[in-house]
Amino acid sequence: VGGGPTGLVLALALLRSRIDVRLIERSSVPHEGIRGTAITPRTLELLSLLQAADNVLAVATPPLLMAIYG
Repeated sequence: VGGGPTGLVLALALLRSRIDVRLIERSSVPHEGIRGTAITPRTLELLSLLQAADNVLAVATPPLLMAIYG
């Protein structure tokens, strides 16, 4: 499976079912910049089902605060 978010979740699900996986990433360098700025409720639900939510939340950064001016 690939090394992106979908591939990593698939790998985790397969490993939980005791199926060996191999991660293959097309790019030789990590992606720079922000890809996702928040963990959605559905993502958190999926991570909980995979028993990974606590680990992800432990290393996640809090959302950026913003102000809106009229």
